[in-house]
Amino acid sequence: DPSKQRLDSVHIFSNMRHLGRISLFVETIKKFLKNLKRHHKNLYDSLDNDFTDRFLTKSGESLFSMVKPSESHQTLESLGNDLFGLCERFRDNQEVVKMNSFQLLVRLLREQCTISQDGTKSSQQVAIKPNKEVASDSLQNPSDPDAGYDAHKGKGYQVQVAETYSNSDEKQLSLITYVEAEPANKSDAKALTPYIEDTQKRNCGPDEVLADCLYGYLDNCEKAEELGVEVIAPVPGGESKKEIILADFSISQERKIISCPQGHPPIKTRYRKKTDRHSAAFGLDSCSNCPQQPNCPVKASKNAFFLRYTDKAAKVAKRRIFEKTDAFHEKYRFRAGIEATISEFDRRTGVKRLRVRGLKAVRFSVFMKATGLNLLRAAAYKKSISRKKSPGSPLYSKILQILSVMDFFEESVHQMTAENRLEVKLLS
Repeated sequence: DPSKQRLDSVHIFSNMRHLGRISLFVETIKKFLKNLKRHHKNLYDSLDNDFTDRFLTKSGESLFSMVKPSESHQTLESLGNDLFGLCERFRDNQEVVKMNSFQLLVRLLREQCTISQDGTKSSQQVAIKPNKEVASDSLQNPSDPDAGYDAHKGKGYQVQVAETYSNSDEKQLSLITYVEAEPANKSDAKALTPYIEDTQKRNCGPDEVLADCLYGYLDNCEKAEELGVEVIAPVPGGESKKEIILADFSISQERKIISCPQGHPPIKTRYRKKTDRHSAAFGLDSCSNCPQQPNCPVKASKNAFFLRYTDKAAKVAKRRIFEKTDAFHEKYRFRAGIEATISEFDRRTGVKRLRVRGLKAVRFSVFMKATGLNLLRAAAYKKSISRKKSPGSPLYSKILQILSVMDFFEESVHQMTAENRLEVKLLS
């Protein structure tokens, strides 16, 4: 039954080494030089021997591994100049430009360096970007250009996983309905709509989805509602630090204020569609004498106290009100089950550390591992159903017949003489 599903993501690593910035520059240049030597030997021989030995000999490579932290920036600038020199030298050679390793050089230069232009090529200078200015979708390893970076979990990929669940006491089969691999820099906030559309195309779409707060942005929930799916997820972001917030007011279905937390109704409400703003006016007497007035978001004016808010803020407030109810807690408590599924996914298939590289291979590997886990779950469920067969079932009746025949044979043997027992034993 796919009507109830839950969704979460898991960070995974492909078969690549995690490189620092110096190692990333060295490995990318080294990869290009090896390919250049293999496919264009004459161009490789035209390079300075000291330059190529620095990257392709063990003695030269070891120098980069012994760089002191105080000298790392200087080493990076030197590598940046080497990278820029290679890009400038071969940028007009069409055969070299088509090489994937050269395209990685250009990508690394664009993502990690800035080039100052003073009017002439000779005056161009390469500067290394600070870490915080390097994008999360930048090159992480030349052996796996598709991998991304997540500030919380690191380099690699992430997999969106969705499965069916049941909130009844009766045990039901739970299967993975959706897996999708993507670079680690992708946000969970953009994964909800593709998941719903994909499962609906395969006729296993949900009516209700449990997810964590990153999936629960208002735009996602409204888009899911258009597709006929209810998203149950906490509202992203923290609440206001004020003691009284918009969610503490009573709000109607039309997102108009009915009363304040103290029970006072507004004397006037208004909604301006052009600016998408609501306003509620409260009387001077009710707000001036209120003990909670300093903590209230209403603003004083000449004739009344006004509470102004957008339509979006009202929708978020209604969701926050629903979050505090027992109905929300009763539904949302089943979301934790996806964590156990991800743990089983890794424990039984090793999905968190794959032996492949590249998004295409990673996606295929994850898909096959999820399929294998579904097969294991289906077999285990079928086995558990077989064990629960009632005593009146045909299988149980056959077992009783076999046991009765064995009892009859045993009684017959006991009634035999010692010589007959020996004879039966020899025959058997």
